[in-house]
Amino acid sequence: MTNELRSELVKFIYDTPAYGAILLTKIANPEPNFYNPGEEWLYHHGWSIILVYRLYRMAQDMHKDMKETVLYYDDNGQLIKMSGYEKLIRQFKNLLK
Repeated sequence: MTNELRSELVKFIYDTPAYGAILLTKIANPEPNFYNPGEEWLYHHGWSIILVYRLYRMAQDMHKDMKETVLYYDDNGQLIKMSGYEKLIRQFKNLLK
């Protein structure tokens, strides 16, 4: 696992208590009769907004890390400068050989 993926996974795990609290609130099933329509919609769909936003931030952070130039040793032992995306593609090609 690359360091970028590991750091994003750790960030996602840090968010699990928030998702657990949302789940417990949904299980308790309070009566949303006293909510106005906007609050009731957020009560039913707010967890998905939080999850989609977190996945968007993960993708954005990974893209920022992957577009930077990294140093990579090829099969001949030569040091090559390439982006993180190129390195990932090269590693996948090596796996498929």
